[in-house]
Amino acid sequence: MKKYIWVVVLLVCSLWLVACSSNVATKKKSLVEADIPVKVMAVANQDFAITTKINAKTESNEDIMISAMSSGIVEWLGYEVGDRVKRGDMLVHIDSRMSKAQYEAAKTSLNTAENFYFRQKKLYKKRMISDQVLESAKLQYDTAKAQKKMAGINYENSFLAAPIKGLVAQKFVDEKETVMMGMPIYNVINSDKIKVVVKVSENEIIYIKKLSEVQVLIPSLRKNYKGYIESIGFKADENKKFPVTILIENKGSKIKPGMMAEAEIFLEKFKQVVVLRLDYIIAKGDKNCVMVVSDGKAIEKEVILGKNNDGYVHIEKGLINGELLIVEGQNEVLDGQGVKIVK
Repeated sequence: MKKYIWVVVLLVCSLWLVACSSNVATKKKSLVEADIPVKVMAVANQDFAITTKINAKTESNEDIMISAMSSGIVEWLGYEVGDRVKRGDMLVHIDSRMSKAQYEAAKTSLNTAENFYFRQKKLYKKRMISDQVLESAKLQYDTAKAQKKMAGINYENSFLAAPIKGLVAQKFVDEKETVMMGMPIYNVINSDKIKVVVKVSENEIIYIKKLSEVQVLIPSLRKNYKGYIESIGFKADENKKFPVTILIENKGSKIKPGMMAEAEIFLEKFKQVVVLRLDYIIAKGDKNCVMVVSDGKAIEKEVILGKNNDGYVHIEKGLINGELLIVEGQNEVLDGQGVKIVK
């Protein structure tokens, strides 16, 4: 009796499995035969560029620290922070009484040494003095000239002028303060042009050319500016990065030194090539494929990918101008399956 029951159970299970297989096959056949709605676009050649985006900070093109060239009391300061100056404008007067007195003394010493030397020359022509005496007079004269020149420089160093036109960015001392040689007094900047220094890798530096155009975004201003490559570093730093300097015209002085910037540098440009969004590509093992529509059916095509940039990729081989590329539904259709193009 038990044996009979087991035979019945096995027979029922077999019939159920056959029925299930039949349903799966029917559904699969139905899936293959159904026209799947898809959206397409016509493949069209276009220009394509490979870029690199690098964050940096803006700097003044000219940034000069005006430091004391002599020691003494600051007698006069001509400008405050924010004031504009022209090249040659007087900025600072440091007490010059001592240096002026030394200069006047050096002039007197030079006159004395000069007169003595020329008298000795006349005597030498008459053979009344030796070569050594004339050489000694000449040495005194040359020494006096050098001392007068040095005293003149020291006196001139009491007056500091602006070496560039620009804006007073910082002031470090006040009038009547005592300064020592080398102490900073003013920081003058010229921001008519803004400098952005970015660091690029050795794989990128080989594509960058001097005077090439660059797009620079200043996020705080929400604006893109055109710049150009002013200089390209020849030597890498400790991080194996090369410095590249970008200059931007700063009309209206809207860009301030120290603002964040994002520079987009063009590395390679391709003329009239097939370019697709990366999400149109279907990865299948070691192959990359796309789906196109031909005669109402989805056709799988293998493509060779080139370089990609910002979510787009250059298709080197596999697609041609005018083909209808499935851009929605490409992951839902099978090779050879009927499709219905929808808008």
